[in-house]
Amino acid sequence: MIKLLLISALTLSFLSCSSEPKAKEGVPTVNVSDYENLVEKNTKNVESYNGLSNQLNVYATKLDSKMTEAMMARSVQIYQWNAVIFQEEKTKAMTELATKTIYFLSFYTPERNHNNLT
Repeated sequence: MIKLLLISALTLSFLSCSSEPKAKEGVPTVNVSDYENLVEKNTKNVESYNGLSNQLNVYATKLDSKMTEAMMARSVQIYQWNAVIFQEEKTKAMTELATKTIYFLSFYTPERNHNNLT
């Protein structure tokens, strides 16, 4: 009987942790799969091989206004921002975006000697 109660309690605790936080009023939300699709659409990548050996992977994601808004909406869900914090962060991001073109760049190489960016 005790085993059954323990298993039931563990099952309930795992199920309660697997749900997404509820949306707050005044802040947008974005579906995770929609966000991932948008990231894939805005990302270009190059992979270089020498035979079967991986030499270099480079990924560049353009952070345009649509991508930035989706990032802000996703940040609301992750960090549980309220409407005030969301507005402040969105204003900062959009002001920076109005004056700059921003890319997120990621690269990987298995050779330690190739990791020097200087």
